[in-house]
Amino acid sequence: MSIRERRVRLKLSQLKLAHCAGVSRFKLCLYELGQGTLSTEEIARLEAAIAREAQRLRYALVELETGAS
Repeated sequence: MSIRERRVRLKLSQLKLAHCAGVSRFKLCLYELGQGTLSTEEIARLEAAIAREAQRLRYALVELETGAS
């Protein structure tokens, strides 16, 4: 699954993902359109930011299901 597919699935905007990963939104946009490149380090930071957001959402869902706060 591509970065864009995972980002959309998590309902993350390009701006939020780019900010969390320390990558410019413009650069991320070009990459998602297939018109730009990212370094290995930038891709790793985007992957890590996606993983953190997925984990945050899992915890939020568990809290909703269990009534924890």
